[in-house]
Amino acid sequence: MSTVRETKEYQGITADQAYKIAEIALEESGLEIWKRRPLGWLIMADYSDSEGTIKGNVACRPGNGASITFTLDSADHDESILSKLVKDFFDVIDQHK
Repeated sequence: MSTVRETKEYQGITADQAYKIAEIALEESGLEIWKRRPLGWLIMADYSDSEGTIKGNVACRPGNGASITFTLDSADHDESILSKLVKDFFDVIDQHK
């Protein structure tokens, strides 16, 4: 099983704003959201292709600048595919923040 996790902090935005941007970034990165927990700033999403499924989740945390943690797990894909999806996700975040 491959796992990739990355956390970034964003000054000047709240956890609520980070959550809304993360929803956009997941969809623009090709993941399908299947569960939203806005009160806990948690989103669960999947990505499927001919090789199998990737399970992902996003957690946003308040603080002196909100942080966004994006985690991907897959038994079917190697870390390079997961790392590319994580990079694409944070590229979209950076465009929308």
